[in-house]
Formats: sequence, structure tokens, C-alpha cells
Amino acid sequence: MTNILTSIAEELSNRLLRLDPETLERFADLDGKVVLIRLKDSSLKFYIRPFGGGFRMSHEWDKAPDVTLTGSAFAFAKLATSESDTDLFFKREILIEGDTALGRRFSHILKKLDIDWEEIASHYVGDVVAHQFGNIARDARQWTSDAAETLGK
Repeated sequence: MTNILTSIAEELSNRLLRLDPETLERFADLDGKVVLIRLKDSSLKFYIRPFGGGFRMSHEWDKAPDVTLTGSAFAFAKLATSESDTDLFFKREILIEGDTALGRRFSHILKKLDIDWEEIASHYVGDVVAHQFGNIARDARQWTSDAAETLGK
């Protein structure tokens, strides 16, 4: 079952990444590196191997990763929605072992992911509706970020 979930997560992630060519270029610079994402209090872990077309994911890898990021699912959600990751690493909500520069770089690449959802949606529902959905999504993201920050205190 884990292989199926990993394959689905990889395919969905790479489809999203293809919508932002600049992020793909940044991942190309990490080709050959292995990032282990480990969820605290869980047996879930993902080995991520970036390359120019996105990244490969697996739940097993026969070599030591270049960097390991360990944290709760909540901490990784905060990482994805917060402007700065410094507090998460400083407060040890997410632990970095190994090549810390690679871990920070990987995190920053994902933070810079910029998909124009409104443009994509406008092809299906029109510009006005897509813009309204975009406003709702931005408000929801801000609320999620604020809630994550409040709950983290």
C-alpha cells in the first residue's frame, strides 16, 4: 500500500511542479541529492530525489540520505504556509540532520513554488469566477497560516 501512495504522491507533485518551470530549474541544481522527509510519531518517511523534471519519491532507499528533515505533519504544514522557516528550525519543530544547507535550500525551493491557479481555473470557469476563487483561496491560506502560528504558540 505504501508503494501505491508514494507513487500517487510523486505523480501529483510532479504534475504540480510542471506548472512552474522555474521551480523545475531549481530542482535540477539538486540532481543526485537525496532528501529524507520523516514524520515524527509515525513510521511514514519519504526519500525524495530531485532532478530537472521534478523529483522521485520512494519509501525505501539503500544509501544514507544527504539530509533528513524530521517533524510532525503539523510542523511541515506550517513550513509550507509560513513566510519564514527560521523559527521552525530554531525551535526544533523540524530537525535537520546531515547537509543543513541542502535542507534549507530544498525548503526554500518548495516555498518559491508559484503556480498561477487563477490562470488555470480561468480556462474552465472564466476570468471573473477564477478571480473570485483566487480571493477565497488567498484568504483561506492566510487564515491557515495565522491558525498554524497561533496553535504553535
